[in-house]
Amino acid sequence: MNNRMKDSPFQQALRLLHEENDMEASPRLLSRIQEYAALMRRWNKSLHLVSDGDLAHMEDIHIVDAFSLARYVQQFANPATGILDIGSGGGFPIIPLKCLFPNLPCTLLERNEGKVGFLHRVVARLELTGIEIIHGAFPETVDTVTASIITARAVERPEKFVPALLSRMPETSVFLCQAPLDKFTIPDMFHVEHINDFWAYSGLRRGTLALLQKKPS
Repeated sequence: MNNRMKDSPFQQALRLLHEENDMEASPRLLSRIQEYAALMRRWNKSLHLVSDGDLAHMEDIHIVDAFSLARYVQQFANPATGILDIGSGGGFPIIPLKCLFPNLPCTLLERNEGKVGFLHRVVARLELTGIEIIHGAFPETVDTVTASIITARAVERPEKFVPALLSRMPETSVFLCQAPLDKFTIPDMFHVEHINDFWAYSGLRRGTLALLQKKPS
């Protein structure tokens, strides 16, 4: 059997990051991911950050899923405007992505006070810089979108959230949409690219991924 088939999903993801993005699994990256996973396991019982069934395999499920967006962050991120993550919860996908792109500015929006406190703890423990954590909901708290990339992996009621987001997106932004597209109507002014890459084919990405961007006017 090919030795690669014996690798864990996390090991496969690290190899893909090297092959596709020329990104090395540095000791600093691995130590931050290890510390993040430990914090998730320590606080999950009280904050319900991930399901109990996922907790033991978090590196192979949630962290790998976040890593699957790296290629598109590398392609579309503007170092001046960074990433906006809406409904950050326990920090997926943004915390693993921030570990991969430590210099990229990130804004995390989360309405649950306990999870906001957890995110502050994670940022401090991992010594991450260039992160703003906002306690609130979209669009009530953050009404204007200026980020070059928007993520919202586990947002509730996408049929209401996504139209509100699309109506506020400038042409310079890309929405990495992981919500089922049949849950809402996409205006004709948007270009939709369905992503069927190796991450999806191999099952390393948990669900679907589409890139939504306004067509040039």
